[in-house]
Amino acid sequence: MSKYVLIMDEVDGVSGNEDRGGIQELISLIKRSRIPIICICNDRQHKKIRSLANYCYDLRFHRPTIQQIHAAMLTILQRENVSNIKPETLDEIIKSCNQDIRQTIHSLNLWSIQGGKTNLLAAKMIEKSVNNNPFELCRLSFSSELRNKSIIDKSDIFFYDYQLMPLLIQENYLQCQPHVTNSSNEKRKLTDIEHLKLISQASDSICLGDICSQMIFSRNENWSLLPYQ
Repeated sequence: MSKYVLIMDEVDGVSGNEDRGGIQELISLIKRSRIPIICICNDRQHKKIRSLANYCYDLRFHRPTIQQIHAAMLTILQRENVSNIKPETLDEIIKSCNQDIRQTIHSLNLWSIQGGKTNLLAAKMIEKSVNNNPFELCRLSFSSELRNKSIIDKSDIFFYDYQLMPLLIQENYLQCQPHVTNSSNEKRKLTDIEHLKLISQASDSICLGDICSQMIFSRNENWSLLPYQ
């Protein structure tokens, strides 16, 4: 006889008018269900989860240690025939990824594509990227530091937190004072008309980004629009 279990993933994401009453309905379902119901969340301290936890067995998972991840990554590296990553470099990559297994695997995959040539300095560059906060990245987005960066590097800043970054940009883009440079690399302040045109273009781009976000997070949940993370 087959046994069944119902898994409710990301229950802390139940919010908004579309999900109104969702937690209470889930609690009601738990009370009358004849099969086990597993509820998974990321934010255990969310106020909605506190009420749900009263009807669940509270099983908490802790981030794995560097040693545990190291052993698992060695197995993967061996099977993928990647042998030129030093143990101390692997530990640094794991630490730089905040002991996130998925991010560690993704980083190792990138290193292997680049020939597997890793060192401690390169591994620490991951930590610099991971430890950036959205407010610092917002400042960077409005600075000239990104002028010579590729579109991939620029999109990485957005996808660092693709829910918060658009809000920060929308909140601050009108305060930005853009300049243009001529062939002699001399800065010139924009005229009012030029400034208004850039604001209009930025507004259109923000609106287009919001439409894309709606396609991702709506009921259709078109997650393929997001990059691999």
